[in-house]
Amino acid sequence: MFFGGCETAGKGGQKMKKGKSYAVYALITIIIWATAFLFTQYARECFSSESIGLLRDILASFILLSVLVVKWSGLPKLKDVPKFLLSGGIGFALYVVSYNMSVEMINGATCAVIVQIVPILTAIFSCIFFHEKISLRGWIAIAVAFSGILIMALWNGVLSVNPGILWMLLAALSMSVYNLTQRMYVRDYEPLQVTAYSILGGTLFLLFFLPKTVSEMPGASLK
Repeated sequence: MFFGGCETAGKGGQKMKKGKSYAVYALITIIIWATAFLFTQYARECFSSESIGLLRDILASFILLSVLVVKWSGLPKLKDVPKFLLSGGIGFALYVVSYNMSVEMINGATCAVIVQIVPILTAIFSCIFFHEKISLRGWIAIAVAFSGILIMALWNGVLSVNPGILWMLLAALSMSVYNLTQRMYVRDYEPLQVTAYSILGGTLFLLFFLPKTVSEMPGASLK
């Protein structure tokens, strides 16, 4: 029993350690995510929403693929290429364009509140499609969150919905679906590979806006 207790304690310590590391990564994600509102506002002075999305994905693809080349993590399996195109098209192409469109119509504070329903939608979809359980406290939190979104959507008058809110809801929906697609890769790929290949897939879709982006480049300020 003594050794069994030590083993249990050891496993508990490992879980706590992993939990803390996850919390750190989550905090970093939140901070980076928050800065997107600010930088998108700056970029809107010179670029359209579609161009901002393409430039973001091109830069991210270049950086992440460079890291993969250095590490030589290998290429994705041919059968998984359509999956990466799907996750990239939804999570990076559709998301960034919808997100940037919303920033043109509503302020950053409103964007920040609405986009927080991403984990809520992810939880609901996981419950529906993967039969994961949500506690009573979780359902209460979901109800409160959606009530807040409804109040914000109808704030300026009954049945008056700002198109920017709809764009942000589409962005949140696309990111939630992207989160679910990650289950397709967890056994065969590292997180860095999944992110890099998905962003590359999203970039391929956004190349449709390359001519427009190139035409806007000469008028962009150094900032």
